[in-house]
Amino acid sequence: MKVFIISLGSVDSVVLKNLAEDLEKVLKIDVTILGSITLSEEAYSLEREQYSGDFILKYLSRIILLENGKLLGVTEEDLYAKGLNFIFGIAQISERNAVISLNRLKDKIRERALKEAVHELGHTFGLLHCENKSCVMSFSNNLDEVDAKSSDFCSEHNFLR
Repeated sequence: MKVFIISLGSVDSVVLKNLAEDLEKVLKIDVTILGSITLSEEAYSLEREQYSGDFILKYLSRIILLENGKLLGVTEEDLYAKGLNFIFGIAQISERNAVISLNRLKDKIRERALKEAVHELGHTFGLLHCENKSCVMSFSNNLDEVDAKSSDFCSEHNFLR
């Protein structure tokens, strides 16, 4: 199993490289950066001035991977999902695709991006949200909650061991 990272729009290559390295350490799997694609304007809501995370997940489904793996989209754009003002990321439970937004993760971007990427990729491996606030699978409503959790799984959600 592999993780493929794809930039959705313009994302700093250093941020992507750091994320790939950090994901390899935490998930203990190979991570490859594929390059960049343009975000579909169909995903953009003029009313909200944000991109639809759900639409982007469907958009990623059109990408054919030559190897079996998970596809993580990374964007600088602000994302939303139905019923939420914003999201740090979104994923298909037990499927292939996940997306994270770096838009609200400023300051501690390397640490926060890793946590959100591991969280969303955890969903693609079938994991649901965790009540343990230090588990990476804990739901984050704000940056304080992102900062409070670790980048690792609790013993109940650790499928890597």
